[in-house]
Amino acid sequence: MEGRFSKKARILAILQLILAFLFLTLWFLNPYLQGLYSHRNEIFLAKTTLGDLELLSHLPDDQREEAKTKLLFYQERFSALPEAKKELIEAYLTQHQREVSKPFKAKLRDSLDNLFFGPPLMLQLWVLAAIVLSIGLLKEAPWVRSAAFFLPLLIFLLLLQFPFREKLPPSHTEKLYPTEERLKNFSGELLNNKESFERAFEAYLIENHTRDGNGTLEEATFNFNVALITAKRADQNRPIPKEGSPLFMLLFFGWNLFFAFQIQEKK
Repeated sequence: MEGRFSKKARILAILQLILAFLFLTLWFLNPYLQGLYSHRNEIFLAKTTLGDLELLSHLPDDQREEAKTKLLFYQERFSALPEAKKELIEAYLTQHQREVSKPFKAKLRDSLDNLFFGPPLMLQLWVLAAIVLSIGLLKEAPWVRSAAFFLPLLIFLLLLQFPFREKLPPSHTEKLYPTEERLKNFSGELLNNKESFERAFEAYLIENHTRDGNGTLEEATFNFNVALITAKRADQNRPIPKEGSPLFMLLFFGWNLFFAFQIQEKK
């Protein structure tokens, strides 16, 4: 038949469907994955700062003695903190524990909220349009050829928003971490592997997070963790930047333009 779509067009339509449902799946699962990884990492950070010996149960036997010594040191340092700082760290721990232990209905509500209200509107419209157009193509609907250019148009409109997005100043958490250039000042070698980076970062911690820059690594690590939790608490009300990068969206625009032109071919 003259108006039928080619085999290549049908394969491209299936790929578009996969992409659209991948977006939907990621948006829906994002709160759950955040709870599984992000919140648990914050719980570990807070418990380490508290010197919670319960953490030892997650370590192999040959590492427990050294870890116990560090945690006992952290306990001692935590008990010497001002009451306001203690309450802040304990509240931080409680907050993330509460997020992890949310009931299923609350987690489902968070997932649905993120699915419908989290992503940029243009990207949501793209998902809807991609599903409708791809199914229409597979069903040999003739209007799909002209309507297909709606997909790159949506991504183009999303790209236009990037230059006008508000550029937020560095967060308190971002300011806490040194730049690579600054770390080079603490290393006599190039930061070209994990070991050299760790040595430079440890030197940075000792100089910037101990009294007079002459303390121990354990003291520096504890002080840095306290500062990190404080910074993260201060950043909680900070606006969250919209997801997506211009480079990714530019490539995605190219893919959708390619799709729109390729399905014009007739079988």
